[in-house]
Amino acid sequence: MGFRGTLTNGRVFADVTDDDAAGVPDGLKVDAGGNIWATGPGGIWVFNSEGRHLGSIQPDERPANLAFGGPDGMTLFMTGQTGFYRIPVTVLLGRSGITVLCRCSREIWGMNEVLDD
Repeated sequence: MGFRGTLTNGRVFADVTDDDAAGVPDGLKVDAGGNIWATGPGGIWVFNSEGRHLGSIQPDERPANLAFGGPDGMTLFMTGQTGFYRIPVTVLLGRSGITVLCRCSREIWGMNEVLDD
């Protein structure tokens, strides 16, 4: 931080401009292990704390935002252009601090699920 509250020493954390898919980085979240999850071109991108791309989740529709939750902190929630999804993952994400109240039935990337939380 600069003297008047301005940001200093800026750097590029991660560059996704080489990806040809539609979308822009948005919806940043940090998991319990310090990895950064972001919606972006083609899906959800996961980076380590140094900005190295660890992997991506490529849903059928462009994601708008994401949140962590579930009773064990191992569920990724994603809003898309036409729906709301939950994706079980194998890493501890953490808790979003919000209560999600919804009920919907929708095919989620080849799985039929009913959300009722």
